[in-house]
Amino acid sequence: FINALSIQSQEKISTIDTIDNYNVTINIIDKIALVEYDLKRDIEGMISLKIPEDAKITDISYNEYEFKNGILKLNINKNLKLKFLTKEIIKKSDNYYVLYAINDPYYIKNLNLKVVLPEYAVLDKKENVYPSTKISTNGINIILEWNKKNLDEKESFAIFAIFRKPSNNFWLLMTIIFAIVAILAGY
Repeated sequence: FINALSIQSQEKISTIDTIDNYNVTINIIDKIALVEYDLKRDIEGMISLKIPEDAKITDISYNEYEFKNGILKLNINKNLKLKFLTKEIIKKSDNYYVLYAINDPYYIKNLNLKVVLPEYAVLDKKENVYPSTKISTNGINIILEWNKKNLDEKESFAIFAIFRKPSNNFWLLMTIIFAIVAILAGY
């Protein structure tokens, strides 16, 4: 699966050397992920990004771009906002897992990568997240956040998380508990 993301590609695909802020948010909804990029840099010019080959671009801050074989190429000014849907980064075995890699040929000053797990998803062990990171919640979703400074152009940064979603029995149990609480409370 890692090769499907072209993590080990040695080809230099752009002449721009630095991205100042490289922010990626991955929102997992069932078996699909909405991935949002927000990139900022000091210079204008051609940029190439490796994204999953099955990506369906839903929003991009530029009208003209080329997307072929997992490579997005476009000429941008200093900022890029991009949203796409993908199934490629989420897999199911006994549990679900997400695997994502940043492997673009740029020096990245500040990399921020956030993964928002599906509603009520569960991490069985903290060790199911690699590399270890900050884990928080908004009350409905578990949120994983990685921050990396000074990522070299030859370096890749990959994350991996194993999670499970509650079964249908969970929702049945929650409905029964809610009904009992409502009856006892006099509603």
